[in-house]
Amino acid sequence: MILAADKIVDGKRVPMGELEFSYSEQEGCWRGEFTTPRAHGVWCFIVEGRNLRGSLLHMPEKAEVRKVQAVHD
Repeated sequence: MILAADKIVDGKRVPMGELEFSYSEQEGCWRGEFTTPRAHGVWCFIVEGRNLRGSLLHMPEKAEVRKVQAVHD
């Protein structure tokens, strides 16, 4: 699965790039790892019905730096 990410800057959508995810049986989540000149991180998303939650870990220390949650009403 490929996830495309954007951010909003001055009210305008700016593409941040795409990241490939694969399901990790070991971690029980959809996992996407990336490396940039400034960071190395791993996103891990868990789908629960129509909801999604996840976190971003900064590597190699595995420090949680972001938490996300999307709820479908």
